[in-house]
Amino acid sequence: KNFDEAAIVSRLKINLVKVVLIALYEDVGAPFYCEVYRQGLYGKGLQTILALSWWGDSWIAEQKLEQPDMLCTVEEIYQAAKYMFSMGQTAFLDSSERHDITGVILKDIKSKYFEGCTAADAEGCHTDFASYDYDGLALLAKAFHVWLYDQGHSLDEIDYNNTSPQIELYEIVKNMSFLGCTGQVEFFSETILDCE
Repeated sequence: KNFDEAAIVSRLKINLVKVVLIALYEDVGAPFYCEVYRQGLYGKGLQTILALSWWGDSWIAEQKLEQPDMLCTVEEIYQAAKYMFSMGQTAFLDSSERHDITGVILKDIKSKYFEGCTAADAEGCHTDFASYDYDGLALLAKAFHVWLYDQGHSLDEIDYNNTSPQIELYEIVKNMSFLGCTGQVEFFSETILDCE
């Protein structure tokens, strides 16, 4: 990190900047928004646009845990960042419902992930994709379970010449729908969807 938040935010104030395009990871974004708060440059007068667009929905709390010496509270960082424009992935659902494939309570999955990624010997958290990784692995395990056990296939059928297993597994996955760490996971055969 080679980033002087105080100097940058001070220049934004001096130059009366109203819109800022930022490309920062959460570990730099949290101290940046903390400084925005500390210098009073927040609210509807400043529009920040996150170019990376993948911060999870709990990034502020996570960064405060990872950077406890940051000079702002979670609420102060939120106040500075709440008008940020970004489209990003969802992080772990914080719910008492169970994952439809693994049967594990969703908030327990999230808790175990943070317990592991914040441990002293861990390399850090990667919350923008961790929940998707969990759902993806669960999906693959379930697809192979259906293919092997419910449909009676064998791993010996998978080779470079036989495309049938690929097609069969694809069809299994395409028809799956489950509540996962990221919400309801479903697949569509349409290539064009009318999304709002």
